[in-house]
Amino acid sequence: MLIDSHAHILYFEESKQLEIIKNAFESGIKIINNISTEVKKFPQLLASCYNLPNIYCTIGTHPCYVQNEPEITTEFLVNTINNNPKIIGIGETGLDFFHDITHKELQIQQFWQHIFASVETQKPIIIHTRNSDDKILEILYKARLQFDNKLKILIHCFTGNLDFCQKLIDLNCYISFSGIITFKNAIEIQKCVNIVPENRIIIETDSPYLAPEPMRGKENQPAFVKFVAEKVAFLRNTSVENVVKFTGQNFLELFDVNL
Repeated sequence: MLIDSHAHILYFEESKQLEIIKNAFESGIKIINNISTEVKKFPQLLASCYNLPNIYCTIGTHPCYVQNEPEITTEFLVNTINNNPKIIGIGETGLDFFHDITHKELQIQQFWQHIFASVETQKPIIIHTRNSDDKILEILYKARLQFDNKLKILIHCFTGNLDFCQKLIDLNCYISFSGIITFKNAIEIQKCVNIVPENRIIIETDSPYLAPEPMRGKENQPAFVKFVAEKVAFLRNTSVENVVKFTGQNFLELFDVNL
């Protein structure tokens, strides 16, 4: 089952959103996970799902936007989730010390609020990390010690090295790969595709960003997740059909989605 586990439908022009969604379904995509980055825009995010049964969404604040939403709490996240059956995950959250080093402590505080909400609701947490791998690991080690496997972790758009990847595997994380793995200079990330256990790999587009080869230079869209599946198959020396099968099953199990 071909699934785009991480897309930002709200980032497309409103007039194009329905076309993008229809194009994905016509291309064989079965599910799109529409990812939140700003809680204040959640009503628009929910509306962008167009009440279609196979589009789900998340709730959360991207670390680069925490200064605009400093009031986000575990209680708020839990209440929002309990009132919206479309929500299947929490995030994207995490730490970004590349784009924003002025709100590090607030990023960390908000990250923990999302972690607590993830444990309470049993919705997986979707993590963004940029120039912050060591701190992410420190927090995840603490969270694992405190909550064990009650915390379901997905590292989205993996861009780390082999050491970071192995440590995430040891923490029983799911790892999602994007179109970056199709880039010629992504050698280290491509190596990571080979060491992640089959039952922990998920794929995504992160659209409208990071269009994969052969669509580089174009606006990315969920339909292009097939190119990620093809590259995973090539790197792992298996069939595309097999990749579609196990990445789809991993998504359904992690996000507790039934079709």
